[in-house]
Amino acid sequence: MNGVGWFAAQAADRWPGREFAAFSGRRVTYAEFGAWVDRIAADLLARGVTPRDRVVVQLPNCLEVIALQLAVWRLGAMAVPVVPIYLERELSQILRDARPVAVATTERLGSRTPRSELETALRIAGVNPRVRYRLDGAGDGWTAIPALDAGGDHAEGLPDPAGPDECCLILYTSGTTSAPKGAMLSSAALVAATRAWERLALGPDDVALAIAPLAHIAGLVPGCLVPMTVGCRVVILPRWDPEAAITLIDREHATFSTGANVFLKDLVEQYERRDSSALHKLHYFVSGGAATPPELVERAHALGMGAMRAYGMTETAGVISMAEHDATLDRKANFDGHLLDTVEMRALDEYGEVLPPGIDGALRIRGPQVMLGTSRRTSCVTRPSSMPP
Repeated sequence: MNGVGWFAAQAADRWPGREFAAFSGRRVTYAEFGAWVDRIAADLLARGVTPRDRVVVQLPNCLEVIALQLAVWRLGAMAVPVVPIYLERELSQILRDARPVAVATTERLGSRTPRSELETALRIAGVNPRVRYRLDGAGDGWTAIPALDAGGDHAEGLPDPAGPDECCLILYTSGTTSAPKGAMLSSAALVAATRAWERLALGPDDVALAIAPLAHIAGLVPGCLVPMTVGCRVVILPRWDPEAAITLIDREHATFSTGANVFLKDLVEQYERRDSSALHKLHYFVSGGAATPPELVERAHALGMGAMRAYGMTETAGVISMAEHDATLDRKANFDGHLLDTVEMRALDEYGEVLPPGIDGALRIRGPQVMLGTSRRTSCVTRPSSMPP
């Protein structure tokens, strides 16, 4: 079996009784999670969702957000996860472009009502999906997401997932300008993205801390796909709270995480405010999204918390440059590691000529992680942060 559509089933076969995920007091084994994924996939199929259809999932960090995406892949359809911060304007643009046959959201998120926001966006976009899932249960034309403990074997009768080179994930990202565009990623790209994390020499005794949105590539790969590759646990934080994060890291003995440098900054400042010498700390915090100040990485190391800079983007299924687990502090703090062996990158000037090392330019990237294309006619130009030759 190849591709992310088989990840949940493969992991359930290899480590059935091992804990896969913990969230807000709920703990689920690999076998339980694999059966849940099949159950959701079967329910989607019964309600008219077929291979290559698109399914929009807008949920905060929770078990359901990863179960739904993996169920969509198991069915051979395309997952379209949307970060919860997007409101009606961005949502209507995404829905108009994606034309989903199924959607999933929640009734409340803090003071907001995402279900109402999504209904408004659907009307604006002129989209009427066959399936409307609601995290909080059925009602008002919405169906409850199939429960984790519903029981039954639902794998029989499901079609095979999409092939490795077919699109299975569309992530809408605005980059630095314009409206969100849909980066179309294949199963092969996501598998390659998980292999980037081999540089940290992770194993079954590691514990991932999911703090970045699991509806975003920064959360999805290290918070779901990497654990399923090495057989380790993931603990999920529902929303960013640095005090809750350091408590969870200590209690669950979390060993690695990733996110924007603001998360790293908040963690470092929390540790510096207290006597944290007795607390368990992350072995690796992979910081990306924007250039991370070297002194922030150095402060983390001084506290006994491993941290490093990295480089990547949604269009490359996440990280394409990362340091090895045993790299020097200088390498982790002052550079974005090394390019992955499978990736080639050049910096070009405005005329398309290759620039020498150390000169800013537009990046041209080639490798198995690069997106198939976009669901809109847009272009994306980005500039590198520091990377040594």
